[in-house]
Amino acid sequence: MQYLYILAISYITNNHAYTSHILLESRHACQNAIRAAEELSDAIPADLACVKSDKYKIIKPKLRPEGM
Repeated sequence: MQYLYILAISYITNNHAYTSHILLESRHACQNAIRAAEELSDAIPADLACVKSDKYKIIKPKLRPEGM
């Protein structure tokens, strides 16, 4: 069972707090997204975090095409 991860980005602009969430398929993908967003964090004061969700990835088998 593989859990989904959430990249949480929290920042404040013009005295308003904002939080964005991006759903990612693995912890590795979330860590890569944090590395890619470090420039954003340098440009505006932002907190970046990977959070393990309570949802897990369901792998559904693909049906074979008819006639095979």
